[in-house]
Amino acid sequence: MINIAIVDDIPGETLPLKEYLNEYASVNRLELTLDSFERAEELLKDYRPFRYTVIFMDIYMDGMTGVEAAKRIRQTDSDTFLVFFTNSLEYMPEAFSLHAFEYMEKPVKRDRIFAVLDDILKLETDRSSSPLLEVLCSRKELNLPFDDIIFVRSDGNYQEIGCKNGKTHRTRIRFSDISAILTKDPRFLRIIRGILVNMDYIVRFRDNVCCLQGDINMPIKLKDSEALERIWRNYIFQKIRREHRGTDL
Repeated sequence: MINIAIVDDIPGETLPLKEYLNEYASVNRLELTLDSFERAEELLKDYRPFRYTVIFMDIYMDGMTGVEAAKRIRQTDSDTFLVFFTNSLEYMPEAFSLHAFEYMEKPVKRDRIFAVLDDILKLETDRSSSPLLEVLCSRKELNLPFDDIIFVRSDGNYQEIGCKNGKTHRTRIRFSDISAILTKDPRFLRIIRGILVNMDYIVRFRDNVCCLQGDINMPIKLKDSEALERIWRNYIFQKIRREHRGTDL
């Protein structure tokens, strides 16, 4: 099953994309659900995380732009794949800062759409094999995928583990033990003593705050703000390079 949304205020330009997506699903024997919106506001009206596997979105639209809509989406949803299409490359840097998977010029090409979907499905398969953090919470053993962990925060004798589904788990396992496991993965960054964050969920750094998706704010030392932001941006840049290198193979 793959759930896809198309957001474009010109219906005539949406038709070829729909045809390519339906053809791809048929060729690959995939069950496809396809929703189409002419305005970004329509998409956001009833939006909830994990609703769509992929969102194909035009940049220039009446009302809210595609980039503005993507910023709203990323506040609660880091998983959906964002694919932008437009007549201009002007917004490419900003689009990729929102973890866009692809940015393509109109008119969309069949081969390009097929290649993008191939890469997305491969990554979806890889996600299912995410490493797990094993913790004991309220006498229950939990296996938390690294992909789902937003932050770990020390709180006295307990550690709080915040996850993308909005739940926070408390465990008595030492922070140093959790940190030793998670920091083997390049996504996890210690931003201050007793706080570890997943860089895939960072939205921005502001003054003495690290802003995470889901309106989560974590304190940092002002003197460390610039260095932490540089690490995060380098991580995102390298991530984009790896993804595009894989696309070109």
